[in-house]
Amino acid sequence: MVVVAFYAMTLTSEPLPPAPPPKLAPWRTPVAVLLSPDGRHLYVANRDAGTVQQLSVEEGKPTGEVKVGRWPVDLAFSPTAREIYVTNHHGSSVSVIALPRFTVARTVPVNPYPWGVAVLREGAGPGAGRDVLYTTHTYENSLIKRDSITGQELGFLKVGRGAGRIVPSPDRKTLAVTALYSTTLSPVQRPSPEVDMVSPDPFVVVNRVFLPGANIVRGGAWTRDGDTLILPVQLPRNIIPDVTAADGWGMSHGLAILSRRGTGFDVRQVMLADAISSHAEPHDVAIDDAARRLYVAVYAASRVVSIDLDKLLTLVRRWPAADVEELACRLDLLHDYEVARLPVPANPRALALAPSGRTLFVACAFDDSVAAIDTSAFRLTRTIDLHPRQPDDQVRRGLKLFSSSKPWFRGFFSCSSCHPDTHLDGLVNDLAVDGLGRNRVDVRSLYGAAGTEPFKWIGSNAGFHSECGPRAARFIGRSKGFTDLELDDVVAYLRSLELPPNPYAGRPDLAEVHERGRQIFFRTVDTLGRPIKPRDQCAFCHPPPTFTNRRQFDVETAVDTDTIRGLDTVQLVNMFMSAPYLHDGGAGTLEEIFTMRNADDRHGQMNDLAKEDLNDLVAFMLSIGPSTLTSAFPAPQAPEPVGPPARDY
Repeated sequence: MVVVAFYAMTLTSEPLPPAPPPKLAPWRTPVAVLLSPDGRHLYVANRDAGTVQQLSVEEGKPTGEVKVGRWPVDLAFSPTAREIYVTNHHGSSVSVIALPRFTVARTVPVNPYPWGVAVLREGAGPGAGRDVLYTTHTYENSLIKRDSITGQELGFLKVGRGAGRIVPSPDRKTLAVTALYSTTLSPVQRPSPEVDMVSPDPFVVVNRVFLPGANIVRGGAWTRDGDTLILPVQLPRNIIPDVTAADGWGMSHGLAILSRRGTGFDVRQVMLADAISSHAEPHDVAIDDAARRLYVAVYAASRVVSIDLDKLLTLVRRWPAADVEELACRLDLLHDYEVARLPVPANPRALALAPSGRTLFVACAFDDSVAAIDTSAFRLTRTIDLHPRQPDDQVRRGLKLFSSSKPWFRGFFSCSSCHPDTHLDGLVNDLAVDGLGRNRVDVRSLYGAAGTEPFKWIGSNAGFHSECGPRAARFIGRSKGFTDLELDDVVAYLRSLELPPNPYAGRPDLAEVHERGRQIFFRTVDTLGRPIKPRDQCAFCHPPPTFTNRRQFDVETAVDTDTIRGLDTVQLVNMFMSAPYLHDGGAGTLEEIFTMRNADDRHGQMNDLAKEDLNDLVAFMLSIGPSTLTSAFPAPQAPEPVGPPARDY
């Protein structure tokens, strides 16, 4: 997170020496917590500070902090609990912290964008075997098995799209791997993310379990007997008009309950909402088998919910199998299994339950604290600050508003519901403002969006203020939205967002491929030496450094349900993380843009290219990122003028 300092100018007769910058600690942003087996220490992964902190549970304060890699997001103990493994999502590494010294013992290089982590002992007998490291990789859709000391790869599996957390079963014989995004890329199909049940040894996917109608699957927890896995999920209604509030509105949230049935799993889903309110964006769950309670960290609503585990499981198991889709839409069932809801500091993201079950620890991401809840009375007993408190600056205030469900209709969702971690949810939505079933639109990432205005797929919003202002409140949020001052804060936050690293850029092994692709991207003649019209050259619409000329064109990618033709030119930066593509999400890969969706070469001249040339072009496009050198690129030609967009949507 970028911390912005503002200075006031003082008018005096003599110039004053410059004041030293304030020594403010960076925001911590705790996103993962891990409790030691003896319950004495709590370990916290701080995403924005790039640190892990050790907290004394008895003293209720931090007792140590070590620097790890960029964007630490998950933690796991070694089997002996003498080491902590930390995935650094933007750092392509795993940091290993030695205990009790609490120092970084080594760093294991891994594939780009690691998220989930688990460490298991492989082999039997005293002194036998070795510790094996498992990591998921979000944009590679992979689960990789490595030697925990050398980092040598021991196995590679393809798992669900946007691979996320690893949730080991109690007997450690099953690794449940969650997925952020739906495996289904078609804009007219319901989303269906994949949860993979993996055997560590032999290293194979035993079951691929799909969650129809769900998306953004984050943390999870098994019951003690290992028969049931409970996952927090989003339940988007993205392919039906967003006016159907009676069935859960345009974005709902809930729980997926996966119960073992023979060699497979039975899937049931319930809503965390009733007709007047919602527990928006559940991020993590914890199960107390002894007390028969399920706890849910509700990120956008800043609360923790207590659920009667027996009532929940009885309901879903007795529900007729033929009507399971109805179960995921029922707004009248929440109070059958909800026990209580408790407000906590801003944006709870992760949970850790004490071995006794008496205390629940909550990582409150944007409060920079860990809250402790007495589970017997279900009340907040104390809050442990991770560093001395400081006033929120404008960017931080905007981040909290962006991640809060309070400004929107009955708290059913927040901005981050469609833009998790300010990125995207990989879905296409039918917004009702332009007519039911018309102009389905793909969600676009907000990383690095500043400087690429105008916004919306027809370029009708001149900037962030119009993008996030009254029209968004009316047509998407169905509410009054942000006040003027709040909108200024949100815009300041969005303008602060930087692009994350691109793992394809600057790779020596791909240098020749990228150069060939670069030449194709910037070519002005075809393979026979004939001039290409400026409008049919890639760089005409997508010039560096943002790779958009910020204009609208009809490139004939419209489909039968579209009423518009002039579409905004998107930036081509970090495309490896933004599938699906095109305005309607109708291209699952970059290749499909140039083949299946490029009739008559209207979207760039491509039909003269061989398959090998197209591969090189795609490889170059995937490498375009924040570190791409622009000095060697040719100057783009002036864009053609276009008329005003037909209509806002």
